Amino acid sequence: MEERQRRQKWRVEVAMVVRTPVGGSDRWTAAASGSGCEARVMELWLKNIDDNAEAVKEIMVSHSAGSVEAAAKQFNYWRGLNLQGIELFGYGNGEEWMTSQVLFKKK
Repeated sequence: MEERQRRQKWRVEVAMVVRTPVGGSDRWTAAASGSGCEARVMELWLKNIDDNAEAVKEIMVSHSAGSVEAAAKQFNYWRGLNLQGIELFGYGNGEEWMTSQVLFKKK
């Protein structure tokens, strides 16, 4: 295992022992694909948001107590999140990161 992957796995292990009212009953860690597929998924989400901007904004208004200003802010936050993800997961052809998923249950 490469040093970078070992450090990332260690971070996941540390996160699992933090005292919380829930615990991880199962977990999966996937090494980077090397193809940048996570970045491509973020690009597709961004494209969907942009292609359906009016519908997305209407949904966000309904979830923002009718506030158009709050909905516009949320719309831009989601766009920014996807733009950041594209850059982050695309760095080094996607080989700099791994993803972990945890199934939580009450302790």
